[in-house]
Amino acid sequence: MEEADVENVIAEEEPENIVNKDPAFLLSFFEAAKFLLEQYGWILLVVVLLLIFAKSFLATYFNKWKKKRDEEIYYSNYDNQKCQQTFEAMQKAREKMQRENDAKTEIYLEHVKIREEKRRQMKLEKLEGKLSNTSVSYILFVNNIFVMDENYK
Repeated sequence: MEEADVENVIAEEEPENIVNKDPAFLLSFFEAAKFLLEQYGWILLVVVLLLIFAKSFLATYFNKWKKKRDEEIYYSNYDNQKCQQTFEAMQKAREKMQRENDAKTEIYLEHVKIREEKRRQMKLEKLEGKLSNTSVSYILFVNNIFVMDENYK
């Protein structure tokens, strides 16, 4: 029984004659387009071809004009005075960096001198400590040999 009820419900919902109706605005649009193509088809074709040709022909001139205009705008922003100011600012910045670099170099050289002086003092202290332990004549003899070797080079 349930199957029969389902069939009745489906049968009641479906209309017996289904007819698709075309919307009026689509029909009127297609009819208007068809009319224009029938009456003015060759003219429209020629106009479209002329527009395509004109676009390709005029595009090169338009691009040249646009490039020239962009260059004029670009160069108008960079006149001689602005270039001179930029150059002077860069020169000042370079001089400042050079002064900073020179100051750092002087500080580094001072540290190197101090370090070398400390090393020399330590060597002298070690040498003085050795002098007290060994005889002076032996050290003088060894130093003379080193001096003589340096003279022969």
